Amino acid sequence: MLNGNRNAAFMRYLSMPIRRRTTGSRRRGSRQPSGYDRLRIRMRRYPTSRSIAAAGYSAARHVMRIRYIEGREYEYIGVPPEVYGAFLKAHSKGQFVNWHIKPRYDYEEID
Repeated sequence: MLNGNRNAAFMRYLSMPIRRRTTGSRRRGSRQPSGYDRLRIRMRRYPTSRSIAAAGYSAARHVMRIRYIEGREYEYIGVPPEVYGAFLKAHSKGQFVNWHIKPRYDYEEID
């Protein structure tokens, strides 16, 4: 039954509307409360990916962190655990992020 609940949650995620781009740059401001401490997220390396160097997830805060090959690092806010699980199983990590993470979740660049 647990697996059925996860599948149902993932199907609800897929039916979510895609966040449309606004004019100019995308939203990059922090949506975290004041006094927010930067998360310590353990990162997994992906040496076979052509775009993603490492990724990690905080289940407590629903934050996914991705470090790209060119060195930039981003936190995607509000990512459900089922979506991160689907990311881990995806054949192409970069394609999954481009199709399912970037269009739906706010993010901020990590300095």
